Amino acid sequence: MENTDYTFENKKQELLTKGDSDLKSAIMNLMQVQSSMIVHSTQDCISEVLENFRAFQKEITNIDKASSDIKEISYKTRMLSLNAAIEAARAGAAGKGFGVVAEEVGSLSGQTTKCTDEVNKINKNMLKNADTNKGTLDKLERYLLRFEGSNDKVMTDIIGISKIEENGFIITTLAKRLENHADFMRNLLKERGAVKTLANHHTCAFGKWYDQNREKYRHIPEYEAIYETHKAFHDVAVEYNKTGDMNSLVKFLELSHEILHEFVSLTEAFRNMALNDDSYFRRVGL
Repeated sequence: MENTDYTFENKKQELLTKGDSDLKSAIMNLMQVQSSMIVHSTQDCISEVLENFRAFQKEITNIDKASSDIKEISYKTRMLSLNAAIEAARAGAAGKGFGVVAEEVGSLSGQTTKCTDEVNKINKNMLKNADTNKGTLDKLERYLLRFEGSNDKVMTDIIGISKIEENGFIITTLAKRLENHADFMRNLLKERGAVKTLANHHTCAFGKWYDQNREKYRHIPEYEAIYETHKAFHDVAVEYNKTGDMNSLVKFLELSHEILHEFVSLTEAFRNMALNDDSYFRRVGL
């Protein structure tokens, strides 16, 4: 005759082992999305910097043009100054005062020419440095694009073989909700702006589970603690979907990190309760 207690303990351990494995899979899934968000935000920053570089180069080119025009005016002014000095010399004593003015104008013209030469030299160095930096950023942007594509492909394969199958045990249920959370983020990152209506903190997979079990688990501090973070996460998701604003994306990522931390704490709380209350295992048919 089979030892019922022994069988129960075996099944209990199997559920705990699967729950732990599922949670690790869900965490890996979420962290992959978070890394994709970091890459995406970095790409956005690089694109913005590159755009500023192009504007910067255009402005320097405009300065070059202005310097060239000033140099031309300076040259013509110097010619006029020389002609005025010659005429002043011909006029003798009567043209002496005018000769002093002509000399000062000539001196000013020389200083202007020297100044524009220095500006041109600085501009050339700035353009050279800008081109170097732009080249480095171009390389980084191309690398990030390749990394993102490769990373997505690898993780798609991994997620496919580690998809969580629910069995009614609380830890696996929470792991599945965390997996749903990662899927929500992944879809938003790929389809931002095209999604007209996003799930909120009540209608997403975790929100539905949370509301359904509110009366049953509200006495658990970790259960109550995650509510506000989860609500804030969905509020920022709506904002990011509408605007694509970098600050929203960063806040979106920060709140996802907070949710992960609180999910782990909540899972640990349920694990401890399950170890002290066999009803958590009997609910799945043990």
